Amino acid sequence: MRQPRPALLALNDRPRASSHENNVHLSAARQQSFVVHGPRAARAGCDLERVGLNRNPRSLWATRLALMAPSGSIIARDWDGVIKVEVEELLGGHSGKWKWSVESVVLIVNGQRYVPPLPKGDILEGNLPASLRFEGFALEGDPTVQARAALRDLDPATQIDFELNLTHNNGLVADRVVLNRQARFALLSGGGTAHGIESPLFFRFDDPEFNDQLGGLAKLKRIASPLSPGDDFVFAADVSECRPTQRIELAIALKAATPGAEVAKPMVSTAHPKENPVENILYYGGVPVRLLIERLRKDTAAFLTANDDLCVTNTIWDRDQGRFLRSDPVDVKAQFFAMTIDCGLLRLKDEPLPALLAGDQIKLSLIACKADCTAAKSQATPLVSLLLDVVNRPTLPSNAAAFAVLALERPAGGAATVDTHLYAYGPEPAVIEIVDPRDLIDGLVRRRAVYMWRSFHHFKPTVSYYFALQKISGGGATWLPASLTIGWIGMGE
Repeated sequence: MRQPRPALLALNDRPRASSHENNVHLSAARQQSFVVHGPRAARAGCDLERVGLNRNPRSLWATRLALMAPSGSIIARDWDGVIKVEVEELLGGHSGKWKWSVESVVLIVNGQRYVPPLPKGDILEGNLPASLRFEGFALEGDPTVQARAALRDLDPATQIDFELNLTHNNGLVADRVVLNRQARFALLSGGGTAHGIESPLFFRFDDPEFNDQLGGLAKLKRIASPLSPGDDFVFAADVSECRPTQRIELAIALKAATPGAEVAKPMVSTAHPKENPVENILYYGGVPVRLLIERLRKDTAAFLTANDDLCVTNTIWDRDQGRFLRSDPVDVKAQFFAMTIDCGLLRLKDEPLPALLAGDQIKLSLIACKADCTAAKSQATPLVSLLLDVVNRPTLPSNAAAFAVLALERPAGGAATVDTHLYAYGPEPAVIEIVDPRDLIDGLVRRRAVYMWRSFHHFKPTVSYYFALQKISGGGATWLPASLTIGWIGMGE
């Protein structure tokens, strides 16, 4: 019996390639692409219009990156050791005052991290063409082990993660950094030099309806400053629980206790700007501000390290953890800084990575301390701290919709056929990131989820191929595009 056609999903609930590519419901290409978003377009709480939800981009602009080498995102045995990323398109009305700097680059396979020598200076600016080329990957901590040789003998189809961490500078003041972003690409080992008859395909989309469900409350604490009674420290994280290897977004603001008043004792980025203008450590009351990281496991506590010196800095040249990046202030009366902690890199001497396990708790404390605070806590002035739970699977909503990539084949002189190329019910997104760390100081978290799918397809020379994405949820579904020129993405050999 023929079933009734489901209701058509409202326009604002349909999937799209990205918020800056909302005229296309799906990105389909022969190479992977990733959209790196700029800072927020508006503060949290500005997502409503008189007619309903505002689906305009939440970021001011975005940059679409494409992984051009290795071809097809496959590292074969004859791999030349080069990874190349290109800027495909500037999205969302760039003003020209944008700049991305490489913070770190890493290849991860079976828990091993391979890093290249990093280029110097800013490598992505407001001009096209622009590209990044990385080579010389070696095992982190042992440069004699080269990735090119180590990855050669991997089993076929072993996943290799390529992470490109970028820092955005708005180009106005050298140290006014807005945020960090991570572009992540999944590669596969080829296991040989022969090429198959099927070609790799990459699909990317986001679901704005699901993004709305990912919002929540920040883990936030606001307390009076121990060194200045008229000021308050605000310390916030984007999660209250995290996985052992998760990235945590943190934000700190120094605000006047009285609304509208000036901060009485601001933080400064160096204690002696004339004598040591290069130093860029945050000082409060003439004392360095440090990040103390404690692991609480049952009845024992241990200090974890992210680098040798946990002074909090705000310089783009310090690529270690434990640094805050200066950003545009939440308001003109406050100071604001943001940072990212990668829990997978936290370590405890003589213990294997990761240092965190499910069931642990992690305590993040900002303290003013002149000496090594792990050895002499009595010398420290506590400022503010947060306590997070470590779990295997953080509590986040799941997407209740089903998605299908449809493939239409149209042979020359023959009838067209449509098949379901890929299908997933309630899929897990490949990436979840926050819109802007400045939202955290307001106590809110806005996130976006990105779905990145890979497949292989045999393209015949006499056949035209088209792809489309269909979403089915409790509220309705997207209908098949009626015209091959609208909604279907053509692709051939």
